[in-house]
Formats: sequence, structure tokens, C-alpha cells
Amino acid sequence: MPPLRLPQIFTSDEGKRSTEVLLDWLHDAEDQLIVRIDRGGVVTGNRLGRTAITAGAGGVWARIPVEVTVMANAEEQGQATGFPQLLVTGRDEDPATGQIREGDPDQPALWQEASDFMHGIWWLNLQSPEAAFVFQQRGAQPSLWRTYHAEKLIEMVVQVWMTEEFSRKGESQRPEFWASHLAAMDRHRVRIVGQMWKQLEPYVASGAIRDEESEQNIKARAA
Repeated sequence: MPPLRLPQIFTSDEGKRSTEVLLDWLHDAEDQLIVRIDRGGVVTGNRLGRTAITAGAGGVWARIPVEVTVMANAEEQGQATGFPQLLVTGRDEDPATGQIREGDPDQPALWQEASDFMHGIWWLNLQSPEAAFVFQQRGAQPSLWRTYHAEKLIEMVVQVWMTEEFSRKGESQRPEFWASHLAAMDRHRVRIVGQMWKQLEPYVASGAIRDEESEQNIKARAA
């Protein structure tokens, strides 16, 4: 299934229509890995099956969901062969669309969609907090950026190796376990990094260690 873009059109109670609303998306399949939906409403099929997708914002959700069926593509290519490529969002062209792939703050720094799997590519997502920070330092500290880039390259190769290792073991090894664990790891990584990175930035930039207990003691003495 090629990526499907759902329209992001919001209609107010007064009947006014707008596309200037960032919507949230949910689907009701028991297997949450059937599709992936990004914040722009792009739906990518991962597994065969059917689900209903609903959009909303805040406490207001659409009353009528969109039914989506993921079917096998007779002309679909398998996984690309050769060494995988690590591309950079906001700079490199997505071979699936022919356009520059934009970053997504709701995805991990090392990011791959189903269409990327078929092309043998991964993305260094510059919209993730830690990747954005390191990329901004590349002028003053180019070695920091090169080190980070190399680390993500190594992580990409490890994940490719793990995927191939599980697939090679056959059906008895339940290769979907690896995909499920990887998806869960990505969700936790996005949540945790968003919470932690602002605390880590001063340490990475200058070696400063923020001691909250010391700060509280200083404030108490000042009071």
C-alpha cells in the first residue's frame, strides 16, 4: 500500500472550513501496527488488514471515521538490497515521493517508514530534539555533529542486522516480535527524549551539570 494522505480540513460550528489545524489521529484496529499515521495525516500500511481512522483536536473528534484496508500489492518490491542509506530530513529527497522529506517531532531521531524499508533508506530526523540540537552545533563543533551522525549510522546498521536475523529464523521465531518491540521502543524514546533533552543540553554544550537540589538550596538561602 503506497502512503495515503488524509485531508486535514476542520469545519467549525458556524460552517467555516480551515486547514490551519493540527489534528490528532487514532485507529481502532486491535493490532496497532497495521498502519502508521503521522501528524500530517499520511497513512502508511505496515500489515494486511482493515481499520477505521478518526481525526480530532482537543476534545472534539470526527463523528464519521475513514475506513482503510491494507491489501497486498502485486507489483510491490521487497526490501532493497545493498548497504542501507542514512538520509537527513529537510535536506534529502524521498525516493518514494520525489520531494524533500520533512522531519517529524513525533518520530525518533532514527526513523524508517514502510516505504523507506522498500528503498533501503533510513532518516536522521532533524525535528527530534537531540538531533536538532546537535545539528545546530555543527558550525561551532563539527566533530560533535560527525560523532552523532556516526552513532546513528551504527545504530541503523544494528537495526538492519536485527531485522534480517529475525526474518532468517523463519516463522517459528515470530519475527513480528522484533517489529513490535522496535515500535514500542520508538514510542518510549520519543516521549522520554522530549522530557529529558532540555535538561541534558547544558551538559552537552558546556559540561554544566544542573543540580536541582543545589538550586533549591540556593533559592532557600536567598529567601
